[in-house]
Amino acid sequence: MSTLSFAGDMARLQRAIAESHDLVLRRGVVLETLNLRTGEQVLELGCGGGYYTHEAAQFVGPTGRVCAIDISPDQIAAAQAHCAEFAWVECRKADIAAAPYGNAEFDVVFAVQALEYLSDLDGALRHIHRMLRPGGRLIVIATDWSSAVWHSENAPRMQEWPE
Repeated sequence: MSTLSFAGDMARLQRAIAESHDLVLRRGVVLETLNLRTGEQVLELGCGGGYYTHEAAQFVGPTGRVCAIDISPDQIAAAQAHCAEFAWVECRKADIAAAPYGNAEFDVVFAVQALEYLSDLDGALRHIHRMLRPGGRLIVIATDWSSAVWHSENAPRMQEWPE
């Protein structure tokens, strides 16, 4: 279980960030790497406002299925609204460590900026493995927020950065 809360202002801020240039580019890279195919069964963990969910739904089409979970009711409401046009998308409030899906149910499972907030990562990974079909694909994107990495092609600017 995560200790984060994405309600009210925090949910609105998360949606604004999701629409930023850098995150739009990252979504493109993640979706290209996922290599989603028509008819696949996909599970997104920590779906936020449903931006990845919406794009994944377009790849798998109506013969596929996209399930998206998040612990925040506000985020699930946003994801449901964002994906309302796709009957093959299910967005529901659920904890990653107790996702309500069966064994070997998904061809693809992915999590972007979600697993690093879990208190029991090992247990969550076992649960994810159980839901993933043999030969399925898992993609996890996580950022180590405790480090700051900065680079510029402008050498003088790099020298201004405090050590």
